[in-house]
Amino acid sequence: FSLRMDRHTENARKVIKFLKEEFPQYKLLYTTFGKYYKKNKITGGGGVISIVLQSKEQGLAFMRSLKMIRIGTTFGNLESLCYHFGGFARPSRDITKIGIPLGLVRLSIGLEDVQDIISDIDQALRKSKKAAKK
Repeated sequence: FSLRMDRHTENARKVIKFLKEEFPQYKLLYTTFGKYYKKNKITGGGGVISIVLQSKEQGLAFMRSLKMIRIGTTFGNLESLCYHFGGFARPSRDITKIGIPLGLVRLSIGLEDVQDIISDIDQALRKSKKAAKK
């Protein structure tokens, strides 16, 4: 388990570094599991990150543009997963009232080759930027 968590964390850190360098306009959120890690002597932050995109439309375009990373409502799998809250919220529910931006996309970074993960995120963000401008 600790080897797996190390790989999740290492891949997530490389993805974050890439996003900060290539897409600094987006807010990034990095989830850690604090007490769990300390209790079990695991170092690192885990593999869950979130990107706040400009709009619900851009979030949907990003998610639809992913080729390798698949849609998933959970996290912690071996493979990378993506979830866009604004795209799945019921139209009658205003998620912004509970502090969730409509452009928030959660990524659970998996164990795949990190360059494959980064390439998929990169191409999807570039496509979603174009879609958001329409």
